[in-house]
Amino acid sequence: MRARCLLFVIVILLLYTVLSFAGITPLINYQGIILGADEKPLPEADYKLTFKLYEEGNKLIWTEVHNQVFIAGGLVHVILGEITPLELPFDRPYFLGIQIGNDPEMEPRMILTSSAYAFRASDSDRLQGFEVSPVPEPNKLVPLDNTGKLPVSVIPGGTGPGEGAYLKKNAADTSRATLNHVLLLVSNLGTGDGVNARSRDGIGLSARSDNSDGVVGWTGHKDKSGVFGFTENGNGVTGRSTNKYGVFGASVSGYGGYFKSDQDHLDLELGGLVGRINTDHNLQNSELYLSSNHNILLKLDNDGGENSMLKVLNSGGNNVCTINEEGNLALYNAGNKTIELGTGLDYAEGFDISSDHGIPAGTVLIIDEQNPGKLKVSEKSYDHKVVGIAAGANGLNSGVRLGAGQFDLDVALAGRVYCNVDASYGKVSPGDLLTTSPTPGYAMVVKDLSQAQGCILGKAMQGLADGQKGQILVLVTLQ
Repeated sequence: MRARCLLFVIVILLLYTVLSFAGITPLINYQGIILGADEKPLPEADYKLTFKLYEEGNKLIWTEVHNQVFIAGGLVHVILGEITPLELPFDRPYFLGIQIGNDPEMEPRMILTSSAYAFRASDSDRLQGFEVSPVPEPNKLVPLDNTGKLPVSVIPGGTGPGEGAYLKKNAADTSRATLNHVLLLVSNLGTGDGVNARSRDGIGLSARSDNSDGVVGWTGHKDKSGVFGFTENGNGVTGRSTNKYGVFGASVSGYGGYFKSDQDHLDLELGGLVGRINTDHNLQNSELYLSSNHNILLKLDNDGGENSMLKVLNSGGNNVCTINEEGNLALYNAGNKTIELGTGLDYAEGFDISSDHGIPAGTVLIIDEQNPGKLKVSEKSYDHKVVGIAAGANGLNSGVRLGAGQFDLDVALAGRVYCNVDASYGKVSPGDLLTTSPTPGYAMVVKDLSQAQGCILGKAMQGLADGQKGQILVLVTLQ
C-alpha cells in the first residue's frame, strides 16, 4: 500500500519553561492527512505508524513506533515523544520520516518547522547548564517571584514572600541605557549578610566605577563599620592607587582613621606616600591623636637601608623636625637647622672663625676683638677672652648643638669634651683648673689662681705627664 502525507502540522504542546524542574517531558503534537495511491483517504482502521527523526546526512537519531493509530477519513493524530522521549537539543535541522506498517518510508521527509525548536528555550531556564529550583538546592537557580523578590523559602523569617531577603531591580527598565537609579538592590531585613561573595582562586567581590567610588560602605550603628575587612593570615583591608591615595579616611566629627589591635602592641606600617597625613584646611586644628593604656611606640625601620629619617615637614616641604635612627633630633627654622639633640656630652653653639685655615677639633678658641661675633685660635696664657673648645675631638659628638650647620664651627661651651693640652707649663692632674697657654690652640694648668680669674676654661678629667702635649677629657666650666 502506497500512501503519502497530504498535510501535517507540528504544534508544541509544552515548552521547556521555568516549570522544567517539574520533570514534564517535551512532546510534539502531530496531525496530518494520509492519502492512498489512489489519492483518496486511507480506509478507516487501526494502523501501525513508525516515526523517525534524521539529521542532515541521513543520520537516524530518534525512532518511535505507534502500533495502533486509528485513522478515519485519512486524518492521523499522534503525540510524539510519549513513547520514546525526545531527548534532543533541537539546535540544528531535523527531518521527519513516516512509515505505515511494513511499507517503505514515505517520501520526501519533512523538515521540522520552528515550533519544535522552542525546546531550545529550555536553555534560558538553565543558564549555562544550571537548572531552576523553587527551593535552594546545590548548583541550581531560584527564580524571583512576580514582585522581583526571592521567595520566602529561600531565607525564612519574614511574614510574607520576600521579607527575609530580596533582590530588587530599582531601575526604569532592563536595557543597558544610562540610568540614574540603583540597578540592583540587595537588602536583608534580618541579621544575616546583604551580600556574601566568595571565590576559591579569584576575587571574591569586585566592584568598579569609571567616575565614582568603586565600593561604598555605610552603617547606621555607632559601634559598627561601614567597611570591615577580616582575614586569618593576610591583610584585612588593602588599598592601592596609581596616582592618589591607596586608603582615604574622612570624618565629619570623629576620626578619619582609627587603628586598634587585640595584641599588646599595634603596628602602623607606612611605606612611600602611604604615610602622608592630610587634614581639611577648613578645620582650625589638625591633630594626630594616639591613646593607649600602655606604651605608644613609633618605630623607624628602613629594613637595613641607610640614612633612615623620621621627618616633619611644613607646607613648603622644608624640614621642621627630624629624628634619625641613632635618636638624634633636629629642629629647623626656614629649612635651616637651629637645634640638634644628639648622643654627645657637651653643649655647643655655632660660631664663624676669622682665620681661613681649618680649625681641628679640640682647639681652644677666644673672642676675636677685631671681628665681632667671630672667634679665633688662642695664643697667650691667661686670656680673659677665652670662649670654649672646638667640639667633636676623639669622636665625641655634642649632645646639644645650636645653629648646627649654619656656622663654620661648633664650639663646646659646657659639658665634657676632649681638649688640646700642653703640659710643658706644668703637670696636669684630674681636677686641675685649665686656662689658655702660649701654645696656639692649647690649654695649660693654672699656676696663679689670682691671675686666672675670668680666664678659666674648665677642669681636667684626665691627667697629662709633665712636658707632654695631647688631648685629654675636660669638663668645660667657664669662669
